[in-house]
Amino acid sequence: MTSLLPLLESCAPRPPEQTSQDYAADLHRALEGEIGSAANAADFFASTYPTAAMQRVTAGIFQRLQTGPAADRPAVIRFNSRFGGGKTHTLIALAAAAKYPQLIRAASTGGLLDPELAVDNIKLVCYTGENADLLRGIALDAAGRRAKSLTGFLAYHLGGPAAYDDLKEYDEKFSDPGADALQRLIGNQPTLILIDELVRWVAVAAQLRDDQQANDGLRNALAALAKAVANSPRAVMVLTTPEAGHDAYQEETLAVQGVMNEINAILGRTSRDFTPTDDADFPAILRQRLFRSTGPEERRRAVAQAYAALARRENPADTDAETRFYDGYPFHPETLRIITERLASNNDFQRVRGALRALAAVLHHGDPIPEPLIHPYHLDMTVAAVREELVNRTGHSALDAAIAADVTGPTATAQRYGETARHAANTILLGSLAVAANRGLQETEIVHALASPAHPDASVARQAVAQIRENGLYIDDDPSAGALRFNQQANVRREVEQRANAIGSAEKEDGLRDAIYEAFARRDDALGVRLFPSQASNVPDDPNRVHLGIINPNHITMYSEDRDRQLGRLYHHAPASNGEAPRQYKNNILFLVADHADLEEVKQQMARHRAAAEMLAADAKNPQLQDHQRNTLETLRQSSHKMVYQGIQRNWVNLFYPQPQAQPLGLAPTRLQFPDQEGQGQKTIIDHLTSDTVGRMAHPRNPALSPAAWAAAGLAHAAGAGLTVPELHDRFARAPGRPMFRNRADFDQALDTASKEGTEQILIVRNPLGMEVKSGSGGGYKEELRVWLKDYAPRPAPPEPEPEPVIEPRPAAAIDEEPVPYRIPDFRSERDTGQVVVNALKTRMAAAGLDWSRIAHATLYGAEAPFLAAMASKAQNCAAAVTVDYQFEANGFELRVTGKTAAEWQQCRRACEQMQRAAAAELINAAIHIAPEGDSLRNMLDDLDNTHQVELAVQFQQPDPPPGPDP
Repeated sequence: MTSLLPLLESCAPRPPEQTSQDYAADLHRALEGEIGSAANAADFFASTYPTAAMQRVTAGIFQRLQTGPAADRPAVIRFNSRFGGGKTHTLIALAAAAKYPQLIRAASTGGLLDPELAVDNIKLVCYTGENADLLRGIALDAAGRRAKSLTGFLAYHLGGPAAYDDLKEYDEKFSDPGADALQRLIGNQPTLILIDELVRWVAVAAQLRDDQQANDGLRNALAALAKAVANSPRAVMVLTTPEAGHDAYQEETLAVQGVMNEINAILGRTSRDFTPTDDADFPAILRQRLFRSTGPEERRRAVAQAYAALARRENPADTDAETRFYDGYPFHPETLRIITERLASNNDFQRVRGALRALAAVLHHGDPIPEPLIHPYHLDMTVAAVREELVNRTGHSALDAAIAADVTGPTATAQRYGETARHAANTILLGSLAVAANRGLQETEIVHALASPAHPDASVARQAVAQIRENGLYIDDDPSAGALRFNQQANVRREVEQRANAIGSAEKEDGLRDAIYEAFARRDDALGVRLFPSQASNVPDDPNRVHLGIINPNHITMYSEDRDRQLGRLYHHAPASNGEAPRQYKNNILFLVADHADLEEVKQQMARHRAAAEMLAADAKNPQLQDHQRNTLETLRQSSHKMVYQGIQRNWVNLFYPQPQAQPLGLAPTRLQFPDQEGQGQKTIIDHLTSDTVGRMAHPRNPALSPAAWAAAGLAHAAGAGLTVPELHDRFARAPGRPMFRNRADFDQALDTASKEGTEQILIVRNPLGMEVKSGSGGGYKEELRVWLKDYAPRPAPPEPEPEPVIEPRPAAAIDEEPVPYRIPDFRSERDTGQVVVNALKTRMAAAGLDWSRIAHATLYGAEAPFLAAMASKAQNCAAAVTVDYQFEANGFELRVTGKTAAEWQQCRRACEQMQRAAAAELINAAIHIAPEGDSLRNMLDDLDNTHQVELAVQFQQPDPPPGPDP
């Protein structure tokens, strides 16, 4: 198939007209310019498309001029069409053919006339009402003769100065000399009288004080002239009148309308109506006038076939597609349809002239067109001449605000979503430039207008249309409107935008920080998050948890020149000694770095979300919005919230993780791909590090390490004594070459997996008594336990037989000693999950024979604010006396809240949590003290689940001392 070249590589435009007014046909000006010479006239014919109707009427006129009247050769012809319908252009063609018969004989009229129809010595009279001067008259010659009326003009041009002088009195009184006098002036010579723009003459007459005389004179002169021409065998009169309902001057006065109606009635008795062009001629007229050449036939056919294939992809039943594209070439059919059905519905838009001016501006002043056809969106409103013709001339300048806000402005809606959205917005705008009843385009029409062989994916076009529909500030958001269109008045999105713009930069910055924290630090995530650390003291040197530092893009981005130096300062230094101490636990830290610091759109989306939420809340209290406006606000609220998190997760995509080979920094960068769902930040990071490809972190659900990984941690070199659980965990946290564990719980789970009995057992774990600790016991791994590789663990010594008990008699003196009272030891658990801690307490109580009434006081310690919130909520529904303590400090800032009841804590909890996040604090001392009442303590502890890590301290009521000896 022939390649589809860009438009200007296939088609050669004609040179642009000197001014936009040159595209408006003017009979008077053409006599001196376009057809002022035979050469000019030849060029005029070359740029004129002779419609079938033009050929018929022109042939009839020249046959009458040549051989006399016949049934199909009327003497008076009226061109009756709307402004811009080709009337004046046809008059100019008739005048050129009458002036230069040699062009007819040479077949140089572009197919308008057969050579045998050439007529010599035609007496040509051309009168245009636009040049009428009813006060001073139209200049006729150097002798000072001036014609005020049609009568005087006809007399001079038909009979010369003598005829004018003879009929001057009629001219000055706006009267007519009668048909006979005019017929004598015509005589037997071939005579062609062309009268254009009479409505302009009537409009001028309406402005005169004595307009009735002028109007009566025009009516009488036309009636007499029509009769004179009809009685002259080789004379023809052609005049133009606007089509009813499209007269731009009908709005001026009822007098003008009345005069024109009377003139039309007079002519209707003697004339034959004729319309030079119809819609089928439109593309050929534009093509002929704008292009010198449109390339070879096979290229035109190839373009039509390629575009038709796209059209049939969307609508297989569209069997006429190839014909439409072929006939319209090089204009997209939607371009032609929008002009004829939307723009042409405006009374002030002259279909052919307006289209010529606008399309010429596209060809000569717009950007080069990369497509092989002119699509609607190529009528670009950023081109001043296009905007002048299509917006200002059609009376739609009230849409300027919509154009700036949604289409062409530097911050317009369309600019945010790329080229296809800009094309969609421009197309929707063109469809909006119509009378009210005809405004707007259907989505299928817009998608069809956007499709091209270079951009065949209709889903991309639909997405662009949706982006304008869902985000446009002036788009009609009323579902009942049906078609997409821009309005003069803004929709509710505009108010949202104004409210969003009114939010201060500091508030937006705070909101951004909160959103980043939410994106990467949800309450159920395992990594500690440090937001925007600026110094080493902001990131703890923690042996028990991996921390994620989210870097402030205002300080460091992926492409900052000093990125590695700044990250190295945070990575290699610990909080101690004002950030100068070396970091010990380098395997427990990650950094997330943004691509760029430009987050204004994310902040703006956050502000839009807030503004939409506020408007919905206000309407809920005082309903004033319509249902579709509420729906728009709710959609905007949800979409802006989603876009905030997508914007964050699409910017902070560069993860730096410890890797010994990544010298000298010690951190290896990798680029992440976050999903569009919010709150997937940590999961994506953990999934990446635990993947088979990277393998830098033990998988939380399957933390199985190889024997070599355990051996490399030092177990092979500590065969005799083994390592305590903290020592072993510490070695993983220190060395970047070893697997990472999110926290101590993951490490314990890895120990549990490795020490499982069976053929796959790797480790042996023993307590201080040398007894092996079985995996899955539910008690976790205590600090005093020691770990060996299975093959390196010492064999336990056989148990020694217990000696027989020796019972010695109690000394008599002891009988008189004061008895030592029995004391129940208090209970204190290690930090573990809720049910594990409670089960340990129950085991202890069962072994000591204690019941729940024996507990005097209990304290639960937890490092997470959500744990406090859950327990305080339970405490409000029981009889126990409960108080809450809460404390954290970071960067010299300390917050301490003590002795709060459960209800009081619920009131101040959110404020405390916000201050904690703002301070980026991790070290929290939190406790809930419970003085039991009845079964309240037991019920609260039984409700604990394994969501949170806690410690439990219990004080028991001591028994009464035994009674002393009898006195």
